[in-house]
Amino acid sequence: MATPAAAPTPAPLNQPIMIAVQPLEISQEVLRAAVEWEHREDSSLFLITCARGDAVTFSRGFVDRICSARNQFQNIQKLDVLLDHYGGSLDAAFQLVVFLRNRCQSLRVFVPDYAKSASTLVTLGADEVWMSDYAEIGPLDAQIPDPHDPDKYISALDEFRSVDYLRTHSFEILNEVDKTLKRTTSLATKDRLRFSIEFTTQLMAPMYSSVDPLHFGGSHRSVELGKEYGRRVMERYAYRNWSAKDIDTFLRTLTWDYPSHGFVIDIVEAQELGLNVKLLDGDLSVLAHTIVDGVTAGCGFIGRQPPSTS
Repeated sequence: MATPAAAPTPAPLNQPIMIAVQPLEISQEVLRAAVEWEHREDSSLFLITCARGDAVTFSRGFVDRICSARNQFQNIQKLDVLLDHYGGSLDAAFQLVVFLRNRCQSLRVFVPDYAKSASTLVTLGADEVWMSDYAEIGPLDAQIPDPHDPDKYISALDEFRSVDYLRTHSFEILNEVDKTLKRTTSLATKDRLRFSIEFTTQLMAPMYSSVDPLHFGGSHRSVELGKEYGRRVMERYAYRNWSAKDIDTFLRTLTWDYPSHGFVIDIVEAQELGLNVKLLDGDLSVLAHTIVDGVTAGCGFIGRQPPSTS
């Protein structure tokens, strides 16, 4: 019986010209997945991926490197951005959206796992967003240096929520003191209120004194930053048919109403919010995960094959 002929070994693919990449050598499995993606979708595949804590984060410098490679962004009809990123600067994310939208006819963003913080702003600029059933985007509240530890970052909303808690707690104390006096004394209403207010003021004053008005105002501006960039992106591109009121309501939810910066907004909630979201599944999901799982951090057109030098 004749031995079956072995399947021919595919010719090795050339390494793409990346703007940034780790590891420096991309595996053949990843390259073949990217080439197959472009053939299947008839698109140009642009990868932006960064593991948490890695150096390839959204910053003005990083986006400037993408913009400096503008000669690679020519004659693009359909641009697919494979986004797997924890975010960074909202200024940089807005700059990136404008740059990409000016260089393609249609923009699709694919989120196999996560697009958090400023990365979420990029999804708002896409005509279509494709998320796996466990992918997540997140709130747009800006991150600011922790006033108690400049090496750490906190949500700009944290200070607002703290002050809101103090305000609520003040009314609770005022109410409890007044009820206690009403039950245990014969004081007139105006005297009970005067005593309750004085007691509450003395109790809460040390807590309120720790709030820095300048920092508090800066936190408010930081939160509004995400909302304003979101409004510009949505009005210019994929959500032009939304009313100004609907965009404002949506962005207020995305910037003010979630309890934490890391809150998970999955595909179900993204669709309920009204975003142009589709399910990333099947073969396309396999290709997406093959690529992002094989590149620790990278940015560039990963499916294109440069001319062979051999």
